[in-house]
Amino acid sequence: MDRYNNGGRKNMTLATFEASTKALRPFWGRCMEIGQQTAEEPPGETFAWLREPGMAAERDMYAATGGVNTHKGAIFILGVICGALGRLWRPEAPCRDVNVITRVCADMTRSAMDADFAAPRPNGRRSCCTAAITRR
Repeated sequence: MDRYNNGGRKNMTLATFEASTKALRPFWGRCMEIGQQTAEEPPGETFAWLREPGMAAERDMYAATGGVNTHKGAIFILGVICGALGRLWRPEAPCRDVNVITRVCADMTRSAMDADFAAPRPNGRRSCCTAAITRR
């Protein structure tokens, strides 16, 4: 997709992406703040505190785009990354090690992911992600 062509996405345009991006701008700083404020708590606490601002960001995105999902996945993953960066932030030595950052992201989300994958599905089957993980 570009400014001349929407590709296969009939409901997404450059304008919806720009509106969504503008609406989400304050969210990233808030996630960093939450990471800083919860840095001494267990990692899962940071993730729990990110939930409400993440849901608010999603509402803001939908309001800005007239109901189009332009960045829902980005809200989740970038929110977690910003929270991890906040947990790791030290003015004298900001963390730039991607391996450390992703480890903190994993630590933050581990309990929630384990609970989600363990939850029964309406059809009685495990999710495809759970099945792939348990095959390893």
